[in-house]
Amino acid sequence: MLVGRLFRQSEPHDIFVVIEAAFEARHAEQKTFSLESTTETWVHLERQLARRRKRLGRPEETLVGEAHGHPFLPALDADGKPLCPGCEKRPVCKLHSAFFSADDVQFHTSLFRKRVFAIGMVWGLTPREEDVLRVYGFRGGRLAERALWLVHGN
Repeated sequence: MLVGRLFRQSEPHDIFVVIEAAFEARHAEQKTFSLESTTETWVHLERQLARRRKRLGRPEETLVGEAHGHPFLPALDADGKPLCPGCEKRPVCKLHSAFFSADDVQFHTSLFRKRVFAIGMVWGLTPREEDVLRVYGFRGGRLAERALWLVHGN
């Protein structure tokens, strides 16, 4: 889960999120293509967030999104085995596995529908096993790919 703060800029008028930490979803139940949070997962996250708010003096910090990975090639056969290594289009293929699945959309929407600023990040692979990172957020009530700016501090 991603933790951060909201900021408002005046020109152009916009609200943006600064991600300042990531909390592991401990106690979640992992399956082949899914991750289910448990009550213990949420209790742990709430405790960590409360500690961080108190120790850093940042009561305004909140959950601003979630991040997860799809560490598989973009094309799998019915048995879950990768098709990409044998494909003749592999060297130029633009497919990747960094997408929001129907389950991802349902999870993100149920968790963050009232937090229109929240983002979802998903890491995946190209057929050449190169890393891909995509960011999704609400736009007009639906999840759409969004921009990501990386700002490095000293």
